[in-house]
Amino acid sequence: LYDRYDGGVWVSIDGGKSFNRTLTKPVFDLKAVHLANAPPMLLASAVWATPEEALYASDDGSTWQAVATGISFSGRRPFYPNTAIGKSVLFFSALTVNPHNYSDTSSVLFSRPVGEVLAEAAGGVAGAGWTAVANSPRLDEDSMQKDRMALLVHPANDSMLFVAGNAGALTWRVDWRRGIWTESAWGDTSDGSGPHSDCRNYYWEPTGSNLVLLSDGGAFLRTEPSTSGGRWRSLQGDIGAMELVSASWEPHTRSWVGGAQDNSVQLAGPD
Repeated sequence: LYDRYDGGVWVSIDGGKSFNRTLTKPVFDLKAVHLANAPPMLLASAVWATPEEALYASDDGSTWQAVATGISFSGRRPFYPNTAIGKSVLFFSALTVNPHNYSDTSSVLFSRPVGEVLAEAAGGVAGAGWTAVANSPRLDEDSMQKDRMALLVHPANDSMLFVAGNAGALTWRVDWRRGIWTESAWGDTSDGSGPHSDCRNYYWEPTGSNLVLLSDGGAFLRTEPSTSGGRWRSLQGDIGAMELVSASWEPHTRSWVGGAQDNSVQLAGPD
């Protein structure tokens, strides 16, 4: 609230009875993974264009090191950066904004071998650093600094990356090594289906090898996400979801009054 550059990571080693603050940078995304033949890895992305956008820890989060070699925003500012971890590759992404024109938004997406990050964190040669993924489209089309990109590496195929943006740049299946971007909604499905926009996070549903996307509109599942021909369907069931910004109790009529983004005022009640 008072310092946009304040934030951090807190670590507990006693089941949550106490916490130790190990990082003071404002972290938006934090990923943890234990890869084969490598120490446990924590990858954090810092927001508000701090000098070190990507940070790494391999000791349960006690000591953090910058591993941002190669990340460039070309004079733009990142907001809500995100990361993804594969078996042998890492990804760093962010929606970006022109600091002189807040309606001018865009995006960046970088990849880097896991081995390079481990070597740099251990004090070795940084190598080539993060490399921009070729042919990346502008993934923030509505110019609203409230959205984020969703990233997920296919659990069985490091060459396949699932990416989501917003508005018309919604969901993608990316052969990132060759820079081939395939839209994974509408024309890519058997029934012309697609999820709600304003995406937030991807998850993998292993039972049927399905892709789950969380967005402002709830949860959506894509069948056969690795190839063309699947379909998107809502996982809402009988849940009535509304994007409420605020809610207050009106005692005279015993009603709830809610302010809903994009949908004006909602009234529920009495009782």
